[in-house]
Amino acid sequence: MKFIEIYLIKAINEYVESRKYVYEEREAKRPMTLMDLATVFGKEQRKNGSLPDLEVSDEINACSIYIDVPVERINEDGKSRNN
Repeated sequence: MKFIEIYLIKAINEYVESRKYVYEEREAKRPMTLMDLATVFGKEQRKNGSLPDLEVSDEINACSIYIDVPVERINEDGKSRNN
């Protein structure tokens, strides 16, 4: 087995396990798609409480995380980091 195949198989297995955890009994009814592959990690992290900054919306095509990012001692909202 080639090096890349090992990592692809590992990634697919992790994806399948994440789907089982996130969707529970609905998992069998949901199709496996590239979009699901791209977003299931965020859903899993939100479900287990590790990602409180995940944006929850009616959109099904993305997942966004909002955090303040300090830029030259100023947060994204324009306030000083010292406030």
